[in-house]
Amino acid sequence: MKPDLYPQPGDQLFTVSTSPLKKLVHVVEGGWLAYAANYKQAGDRLTELAPDTVSAIPLMEPIMFLYRHFLELRLKAVLALGFVAQDGDAATKVNDILRRHDLRKLTEECRSVCETLEIFPEDRKLETMFNAFEACIGELADIDGGSISFRYPIDKRLQPSLTREIIDSPTHLQLMMTKLENFLNLLHERFQYIVDDNAGNNNGWNDEDEMCHWKDISGLDEGEAVTESENE
Repeated sequence: MKPDLYPQPGDQLFTVSTSPLKKLVHVVEGGWLAYAANYKQAGDRLTELAPDTVSAIPLMEPIMFLYRHFLELRLKAVLALGFVAQDGDAATKVNDILRRHDLRKLTEECRSVCETLEIFPEDRKLETMFNAFEACIGELADIDGGSISFRYPIDKRLQPSLTREIIDSPTHLQLMMTKLENFLNLLHERFQYIVDDNAGNNNGWNDEDEMCHWKDISGLDEGEAVTESENE
């Protein structure tokens, strides 16, 4: 038995050093978006270690936990911004969602904000994307509704947390998480525009300018071009 392989008197979990990592503390201590991005990146890295092979099996619970937590953090960040866009004094609502972990309910509230802000009548393609996003969230919520299944092998009733197979392709999972992330980025920017507009910080953009920008970043222009060419 080698003593240096075991905890010894004077050992410290964290060290104060001149390590290059010290310069990255601001990343670790970032806000909701930074935390979410870090969890997504960690999930991607694990997926890339063993994509679609048997060696990925022992990594699946950590991968799923990282991706699920990423989605929860991003949903909360987007929803909080939506509350601000809907009502400038949104502190109570924001504090409430921070205590919840149900992905399905968070998504339902996000839809409600979109409807209150009348985003869908302006942009039916966004509503179609939201429907697809919500369906994917529903799949994950069916497996892990309360952020427990990928953290513990049993639930609060001492029953197995996972009762069925969850995935057969980590690579596909990574692709889908990127799609969900892209959609949340779009929704975040839409809410941010409304917040800025309410505050008079949109640099003189009118609704037409905003729609052109929105189509550009979302790729909707390209989609409309394809539709138009098919109809000719």
